[in-house]
Amino acid sequence: MAQADNQIDMVYFGNPIYDITVTDNDRVVLNKYSLELGMAALASPETMPIYAELSAREDKFCSPGGSALNSARAQKYAHAAGKVAYFGCIGNDAHGQALTASVNECGIDGKFQVSEANPTGTCAAVVVGKERTLLANIASAKDFTLAHLDANMVSTSPSFDL
Repeated sequence: MAQADNQIDMVYFGNPIYDITVTDNDRVVLNKYSLELGMAALASPETMPIYAELSAREDKFCSPGGSALNSARAQKYAHAAGKVAYFGCIGNDAHGQALTASVNECGIDGKFQVSEANPTGTCAAVVVGKERTLLANIASAKDFTLAHLDANMVSTSPSFDL
């Protein structure tokens, strides 16, 4: 059965996260925020300033992240001709705009809900040698609604040939 041009092969749902990665071999960032090497945790009020600090660094590397979005990107890379859609919620901010642009650039149909209440989710990835420490703030990702899904699912119904 032939696939219609507007049909999607795979749909992903998740917490879109804007990853901000820096190298910290002298452990200044780890020590400043009392982070342990190799840990993965959610941000606390005391660690929230890390995102602005890392964003301001010249040596940062930024990329779209979150497990579902990473999976969608991997699928699109492995099967470039396939049509992939991704649902999640981002903030109305520069990180959300950068994340959207990156997703669109790789050919994924980003069906982002935009939150005015919270910023785009971020993850500070602090690398020391071969180890990394992750500190996530899901922020607007938790604002995703079923109403957004319902309003956008009609155009992204997956096509499955059985």
